[in-house]
Amino acid sequence: MAHCIQAIVAADEVAENVRAVYPRLPAVNAPQGFVILPVDADFIDAVAGGRPRQSTETFMLLTDGLHDLLDLSRFGPLAYIETEYFGGTGGQGAVVYSGREVVMGPEWHDSGPISRALGLIGVKRCPVGDRFSALGLGAYRSNDDLIDAAAQARAPGIQTGGEP
Repeated sequence: MAHCIQAIVAADEVAENVRAVYPRLPAVNAPQGFVILPVDADFIDAVAGGRPRQSTETFMLLTDGLHDLLDLSRFGPLAYIETEYFGGTGGQGAVVYSGREVVMGPEWHDSGPISRALGLIGVKRCPVGDRFSALGLGAYRSNDDLIDAAAQARAPGIQTGGEP
């Protein structure tokens, strides 16, 4: 089974400020007062005026343009995360920004960078599992899943948390 997401994760207050600047970003409320903001190449193109060169060979969307977007850490700490797994092989990566500074990364490994990044922005481990699990990220196999969850949350009478 595949797992492929690209998203910004931030505390509610930080995400609210990010969405004030970029209101078309979908938002998924997650446990512990965090929000997952899925991003895609079209969004980066629109904001950065065309797809800039990739910053690393491992990340799909961590580009110089996305580094510029994450200047939004002036509002508070945030993490950019990516997963690229298929059939149990692949990897994950993360970078953390706070106060317009790189706090961590970018790092890419089979496992670990995302939980480490989430810890740096304040996500607590759940009793069983890591910080990735604590935010319910395993429930979203793709950015489309995240976008669908965000759309359901906007629909009247439907609330979406970290685990659909």
